[in-house]
Amino acid sequence: DKSQNRSKDKDDFKGKDAKGKLVASPALSKSARDLTREQPRVAPGGWWGAAPRLTNFIPRLRTFCNANRLLRVILLVAADTVDEEVLAPLRAAFQRMDGWCPDGLLTVEDLKNRLPKLGCKDVPADLYRLLIEADADGVGALDFTTFIAITIGSQEVLSTDLGAKTFKILDRDQDGTISANDLSEFLKKVLKAEAITDLLQDGMGQKPLNFQGFLGLLTKASKMERDFTEQTSTLHRLSPDAVSRMELAMATCEGSAHPLRSE
Repeated sequence: DKSQNRSKDKDDFKGKDAKGKLVASPALSKSARDLTREQPRVAPGGWWGAAPRLTNFIPRLRTFCNANRLLRVILLVAADTVDEEVLAPLRAAFQRMDGWCPDGLLTVEDLKNRLPKLGCKDVPADLYRLLIEADADGVGALDFTTFIAITIGSQEVLSTDLGAKTFKILDRDQDGTISANDLSEFLKKVLKAEAITDLLQDGMGQKPLNFQGFLGLLTKASKMERDFTEQTSTLHRLSPDAVSRMELAMATCEGSAHPLRSE
């Protein structure tokens, strides 16, 4: 029976080595060999393998910060759609940069200390401004989803099936276009209906966004990334929206934004 088989499998092992791993005898039964194969092995870079080289992170961060709001939504939805094969090394990079004080957020100090070790040699002087712009909460820290959205960039969405998957998710009614009604399913908790309509118009004017327009937005963003790769001396200027978010975050910390809940 099963209990006898487990007992027999254990007999095939002599004991444990210094790390506590079972050590097999020279002559292994088939069931014991199968058991050793099933034991997980940690890759040299950690559970998720070696972290990627983030050589394009700053140009992609600048692109994200200068993109219209619709493109940011597209990249954030794409970040939630990425296959595990692509996501795993990016998760490793995030965990490595968040390693000293892991809180699920990447601050300016995290990036300054860790980006050079991941292939990004030149950390820009306006990094904190970029983080303020990219952070929807106005605090100046990147959560995991925003980090993934920035790191994969528009080129990854454009050149793989991730683009089609993302468009299909955003096209809630499956009519071949992304409308304000479609976007409201994702944004109704954070934006009013008028703001969602304005967001869509940022990308396509008065027209619903079809798949060709969707690809056009990503193509423009990809070109923007190439331009930022060449223009290394550019200093980011905060948008009015980013300034408003930052001021609200500061007021909230001081208790003046919600005086009845200042505690």
